[in-house]
Amino acid sequence: MTSASTNHVFHKLVWIDHRSAWVYAYSCEGLTELVGLEAPDAPGHIHHKAGAPGPGHLAVDPDFLRRAAEAVADARAILIVGPAQAKSELAQFMARHMPQAGARIIGIEPLGRVGPEEIHGYAKRFFARADRMSLN
Repeated sequence: MTSASTNHVFHKLVWIDHRSAWVYAYSCEGLTELVGLEAPDAPGHIHHKAGAPGPGHLAVDPDFLRRAAEAVADARAILIVGPAQAKSELAQFMARHMPQAGARIIGIEPLGRVGPEEIHGYAKRFFARADRMSLN
């Protein structure tokens, strides 16, 4: 059993956009990548057609959201990050379909496409601040 699956992992971070999601466990030992998920038939860059009704955003596949939500549902604290609307759609999906896990979302933050080192640094700063606040 890896350290990411033991009881001392309290935090999970999911980086998500409309095409992919990367789930990480964060513990005192650091950040561990758990799983990468791809949306079915994920299109390339989406452009809004001028004059078309609606916001021009493609809805994220519900099965993709379910898989991402299930990957973080066992965490005590969940941070959702990403560059666009998918992070909010995941949080809304969890609030509707997995309310207990949805209640453990402690942040929904913008974060562009970055590498593991940047995600690690972001997670470390965010969760350290969140942990300090929860002790007060």
